[in-house]
Order: sequence, then structure tokens, then C-alpha cells
Amino acid sequence: MSKTKAELKAAFDRIDSDKSGAIDIGELQDLLTAVDIPSNNVTLWKMMEQLDTNIPYGNIDFDEFYEWVQTHQASAKETEALGRTLSMPGNAEEWASRLDGLGETAGTTAVRHDVKGTHNLTEDQVLARYPLGKKLGAGKYASVHKCTDRETGDVKAMKIFYKKNRAKRKFYDVIEEANKMRRVQDHENIVKVYDLIETSERLIMLIEFVEGGQLYDEILKRKPKENGTGYFTERMAGKIIGQLTDAIWHMHKQDVLHCDLKPENVLCTHNPSTDNFDVKVADMGLSKVLERGVRQNLTYCGTPLYMAPEMLRKEQYSYPVDLWSIGCMMHELLCGDPPFTGRNMQELERNVKSYKGLNSEETAVTKRIKKQFTRYGVSELAQDLLGKYLDDDPKKRITAQDAIRHDWIAKNELLSADHMPAVQLSLTLSTEKRKFRRAVNKIVMGQKIVASIRYSREQHAKSLKKGAKKGGPGAAAEDTGCNCTTM
Repeated sequence: MSKTKAELKAAFDRIDSDKSGAIDIGELQDLLTAVDIPSNNVTLWKMMEQLDTNIPYGNIDFDEFYEWVQTHQASAKETEALGRTLSMPGNAEEWASRLDGLGETAGTTAVRHDVKGTHNLTEDQVLARYPLGKKLGAGKYASVHKCTDRETGDVKAMKIFYKKNRAKRKFYDVIEEANKMRRVQDHENIVKVYDLIETSERLIMLIEFVEGGQLYDEILKRKPKENGTGYFTERMAGKIIGQLTDAIWHMHKQDVLHCDLKPENVLCTHNPSTDNFDVKVADMGLSKVLERGVRQNLTYCGTPLYMAPEMLRKEQYSYPVDLWSIGCMMHELLCGDPPFTGRNMQELERNVKSYKGLNSEETAVTKRIKKQFTRYGVSELAQDLLGKYLDDDPKKRITAQDAIRHDWIAKNELLSADHMPAVQLSLTLSTEKRKFRRAVNKIVMGQKIVASIRYSREQHAKSLKKGAKKGGPGAAAEDTGCNCTTM
């Protein structure tokens, strides 16, 4: 081993705190800092993906890092194109000096050091420690199961991503999501992530098991009491919005933007027979880490029913988009459906973009919202806060910190404890419509996939027949018993 390589290996080993032979995303940050490569959150994840050529994902071994150093030291043009300049210490003493100085920059690091990459287990080891229980849900890329940790006895949720036919970038999305969750999880109203495990076939995220269901499903299970008081009340709505806002305030203080707040991403802690339950923010797959002093090109993402006008216009956006989403949910809790609707996606987006706030000249959208206030008896205090959440100007929109102090949230015990039957009925209809639309969309998507497969097979069969007539490659394929069929 050359002297330079030996010095780099010594530095690598020093940063490899758990002596695993590989450094994770937080440790890579230190090593890059030591060679004068800026490690902001965006470039750091790109660097990890570029360097990481072998499983397990999210961990860089020395050979991978050394090969990268050699490549970019040798090509000044490539280094310049990457926007990074390697400044390698000249000797072991300078390496030691730089590594000793890393503590001085700890407060400015892009990634927290408690965030790890994946670690390897066999399929048998996973199932032995975490036997799968009830299936809690499934999406396009993952399924979620209840499981019990046999070592601790704790009940957890296991989110499973299958590796077959999936690009490495997709798994970095999972690792980055875990990074963002760990960054904000020390809050009682945010779902926690415990571990990332990689097997030969799967990437597994172990997260907090939240006993209750999705927010609106939990609300609709509750029935009013005989004396007219009930479970679905303005007081309950105030408590829910207060906890959501406090969770988002915590996330914003950690420079994290959720970007996809909606009822499906709010879970209840348990399923009681009373209104005494808490909510937790979940699913941070679309969230962003906003770095101070760095202009970032943030992508258009989220769910249109809860999406702020600046995002729909594809303008630069920031923390206020989360407050807009909370405002949409607050309106839904008090009136039974979202404030902005439309017969199709284009009309919905047009209604949001044309909205000029509750205190502006009354447009059709504003009239509809105010009519619902009257119909459902929304209090003036609630209307005042809702107008601040749903300010069309993000610069004037209320912050999470100020919203928490608003009397409608801060004085929750003074809100009405009477059941809201009309709102509950409207919310029931709205929720069922949404579930129906999602089911229809899945069917339509399935039909498109089937049609695409059928078309591909038909084209393939045609090409084989054409080749057979010409005595070309198609003839050989047919002679060997090609079993092409159409669906």
C-alpha cells in the first residue's frame, strides 16, 4: 500500500466509529469535510449514491472511496464539472489536524450522526427476530406489516421494500426518508423510525407501530352520547389541529418541510371509546430538508386537495406550504370536506390559484367557504385562525409558532364539546368518495398496465411472424418453441 493510500486508510478507519469496515452517510460527511468537499444535504446524498457501488446500501467501504479519490484527483476537468475540489492533506500529521478540527463544524453538518445506512441480516434472521403479523397496508412500492421484536417484546411496524427490478436510487429515497424521520422524531406527535435492515431480497424500515387507524377513519368510528355531547366536537378538532401544528413547528425548527400533509398521513395513537387520543404525523417520503443560505430547486409534489397555491404555480416555496395543508384539514374537520374542490383536477387547481384569501373581494370560492361557515356554525375564533392558515400570500401566512398561540388552539378547553352531527355526516360522505376514487384509480391503472403488456406481446408476436416469413431471427425463435401469447 502506498504512503498516500495508507494515510487515507488511517483517516477512513478513524472516522469509521463502529469499526465496521464501512462508513455511513453521517461519517462520510466528516470524511468529505476533511478533504474540503462541501457536504450540504443535496450533494451529500448524491455523493453517497455515486460512491456506493456495492451492497449494503448506504455504506461506503474504503476501496469504493479510494477509487473515487483516485478518479477525481486524476481528472481536474471532472472535478471542476462536479463543482468540488479535493484538497488532500499532504501527510499523516495534517490528516490528524483536520480530523481533530471536525468537532468545530459539528453544528453546521447537513446530516445527523445518529443516521445510519442499512445493515445486513439474512431473511431467516429477520423472520426469527421480527415474525410478521397482520398486514397493515400496501402501496405501489412497499407493504407494511405489524411485527413483534422478540428481543425486546416491543410491537413495531415493518415497512418492506422489495429489491427485485428496483433501481438503487429508489432505496436511497428510503434511506433518506429514514434520515429525515430521525432528524425530527424526538416529538410525541411524529412517528419514529428504529432501524433499516437489508437482506438479499428486501430493504426493511422498522418504524413505530401506531395502534389506531388513519385520522378520519378513527373520527368516524365514534358516536355521540345520549345527552348530545359527543366525540366529534370542535374541541376535538382544536386538539387535533394543535398537535399537528406543534409537530410541524418542531419539524420546521429542524429545517424539515413535510410537503405532503393530508389526512391519510395522520395516524391516531389508539382506538379508544372516548375522544382522548393523540395524533402522529407519518410518511415523510416527499419531505425536504431546507438548508439555510442554500437556494434549492424544490419539486412540485403533494396532494392537490391540500397543496398550496405557490406550489401549484410551480413557484419557489418553503415552510408556509405545510401550514396551508393544515388549514385545509382544519376546514375539513369543521365543515366536512376540503375548502377547495373541482369536477376535475384542472378545475381544482384553478380554484386554488384564483383564491385571494377570505378577506378579499368575494370570489365564487370564497363565497362557498363562507357559506359553509354559516351552514356548520363555525365559530368566529375558528374562522379567524383558518383565514390565517389559508392566506394565499405565503409571506403573510401564519407560522406554526404563532398558530400554536392562537386562542382557538391555546384555549382548547373553552371550545364547544357538543357533537357535530352534520359535519360528521358530510365528512363520512367526503371520505367514502375519496376511497371510491382511489379504488377506481387503482382499477384504471391496472387496466393500463394490462393493456400495455398486451400491446407489447402483440408487437413481439408480430415481429416474430414477420421474421419467420423472411427467414430471419424470428424463424429461429419460432423453431425453438417460442411461447408468445396475447392476453
